[in-house]
Amino acid sequence: MSSDAHPLRRSTDRVPGPGTSTVSLVLTVRPDGQDPGNALDLLLGQVPEYVRDVVLIGGPTGAGPARDGTTVRALGVWDFTRGDIPHAGLRAATGDLIVLMDADGSMSPHEIPHFLHYLESGFDFVKGSRFIAGGAAADYPLGRRIGHRALLRVARRLYGQQLTDLWYGFCAFRRGFVDLLDLREDGVELGAELVTHALHYGLRVAEVPSGSAIRRLSPRADVQVFAEGMDPRLLDESRLGSGQFILFLGRIDTWAKGLDLLLDAYDRARPPLDLLLAGSGTPAEERRLAALVAARGRGPDPRIHWVGYADEERKRQLLRDSAFLVLPSRHETFGRVALEAMSYGKPVLHFDLPALRWTRDGGSVAVAPFDVVAFGERMGELARGPALRRDLGRRSALASRRYTWDEMTGRYLALAHRLLDAPAAVRRPRRGTSCRTTR
Repeated sequence: MSSDAHPLRRSTDRVPGPGTSTVSLVLTVRPDGQDPGNALDLLLGQVPEYVRDVVLIGGPTGAGPARDGTTVRALGVWDFTRGDIPHAGLRAATGDLIVLMDADGSMSPHEIPHFLHYLESGFDFVKGSRFIAGGAAADYPLGRRIGHRALLRVARRLYGQQLTDLWYGFCAFRRGFVDLLDLREDGVELGAELVTHALHYGLRVAEVPSGSAIRRLSPRADVQVFAEGMDPRLLDESRLGSGQFILFLGRIDTWAKGLDLLLDAYDRARPPLDLLLAGSGTPAEERRLAALVAARGRGPDPRIHWVGYADEERKRQLLRDSAFLVLPSRHETFGRVALEAMSYGKPVLHFDLPALRWTRDGGSVAVAPFDVVAFGERMGELARGPALRRDLGRRSALASRRYTWDEMTGRYLALAHRLLDAPAAVRRPRRGTSCRTTR
């Protein structure tokens, strides 16, 4: 069967060029009896400029709120007897890439580039998750959590995928897969229908962290995230470029941390340095990693070593003696281990995830997401190039100084002073409450 007939994509497949695809956004306005006008205008104002086609489900039929350079079409109110979300909205989208999200403030258009990044890196279906690091599910009811976990077990047994969120409706996929996804107006929640059909037909699926209760409560909220600081470290110039092994340091989670991708890349490249894996995980994850290492470690002289849990002293020793750090994660929220390695003057090899782009000014080497061949090639270059490691390591050490405790505390205090010095907003009483005064 040709690659066009079967949508399964591998990391070695050719990926489309960035910025060459048109994008449609399908927005759903739930019929709760409230006028979504102001909130919808605010939401449309946050949509990236390259989204030229917006399909609005909910509200009157016809042209929706206008925006320069963007066509907004409203398809009318929902018909709940024909499905939770009208499938016609997806079929009406004209872009090469389609993004589906709710317009209730629980999903942010600012996250759209993150979804498209994975599509343009070769994935076929990208979905948001509230339950992986960086997502937000604090307001998810306990009863639904329990039911959701049971359904996840069924999905994992059927399809072998380690997904974390089946129901979340924020997703993106290629328009060519609309027919393949076999959408039916049968009353089934569309988010779950899309995911299960994508898994059933073998699409390459990625999950990205998403969701924010803060945005739902206040769409205008200015959310700023401060990285965790670290103690400043005096760089030993004599050790720049040195190192005895390639190091992975972190939690043992084969899928999330990309350990399967790392081992495949190491097998392909066969660099001259051994690969050292340090970390611990759940018993199931440790058994999975042990099996992967054993399958690749046959022979009298194995070159992949899993050393298990590393305490603080052992971790410092490993970072000091390593040639460079590998961070093959499929998902990251910040990547503190990268910062720690940089403070020791070590280059960091990683996939080009949005959460790791803060390393760009330092000595990092970014590879197109999940391209195992390219990752192996860069691994070989770093292993064979002490001069390259020396140059990247020096840049890493300099970049890490921007994340000391003093630097991060200064940023936090600057924000606090800005907020305290700003004029206080007038607080209005909530509906149904009265203002009382005391004498």
